[in-house]
Amino acid sequence: MIVYHVTPKCHLPGIRREGVRPDLARGRLKASWWVSGERLAWAIAHICHRHGVVPGRVVILPADIDRDKLVGTRYPGVFFTREVVDLKDKIAPLSATDYLNADEGLILSDVNPQ
Repeated sequence: MIVYHVTPKCHLPGIRREGVRPDLARGRLKASWWVSGERLAWAIAHICHRHGVVPGRVVILPADIDRDKLVGTRYPGVFFTREVVDLKDKIAPLSATDYLNADEGLILSDVNPQ
């Protein structure tokens, strides 16, 4: 399942080294959070608010994660996992600003070619 991790750009070096690590989560639940394409705008706004950053300092990381490793929440299109997601060799971050300024269909088709 193609899902997206939205994070401040300053976290990219660590993600490149070690993957997306749930044990580094700031919230009560030690998990990494993922959203469907339909929830990207919400996730960007949430990360900007939660981390006190502007959209230009936020990146979107696509990943193909087995559905059985994702736990759904009461919010459609929002998932979490407690497993490390290794993106070391697969990172092609997309700027949140580019996403917000572009046609959503174009950006998502570029991230997930058909």
